[in-house]
Parts: sequence; C-alpha cells; structure tokens
Amino acid sequence: MYDLQDWAAVQRVYKQTRSKRATAKILGMSRNTVRSLLEEKETSVYKRPVYNSKIDDFKNRSSNGDANRFF
Repeated sequence: MYDLQDWAAVQRVYKQTRSKRATAKILGMSRNTVRSLLEEKETSVYKRPVYNSKIDDFKNRSSNGDANRFF
C-alpha cells in the first residue's frame, strides 16, 4: 500500500512532467499505480472501524455490583 509520501511524490513529479509514463519511470512504479494515485484528489486516510467488545455487557453489569453474585 502506498503512503502519503508516495502520493505527494507522484503529484509533484506529474506536475513537472505532465506524463504518467515518465512519472512512473522516474519513481520506479507501475503506470497503473501512478494513474490510481493521480485519481485520488486527497490523501487516503485509514480509519479502523470501532467494534464493541464481547464483554461490554458484563462490564456494565459489574459496575453495578452484580459481578459478586457470579463468583
């Protein structure tokens, strides 16, 4: 996966060369990669989904003092 530096490098080199093929050759990456990075107008930000824990219900019950009856 390509990061922010790769995206910025493609944008900078393409602005100078105005050629996807030349940009790919200079940076040593595939033309398809250059094309896909140029199509992204903004940098992609990875956002991890937030999942609920399987023990969240138990945590809520234990904070009420109900945990003592289980042990």
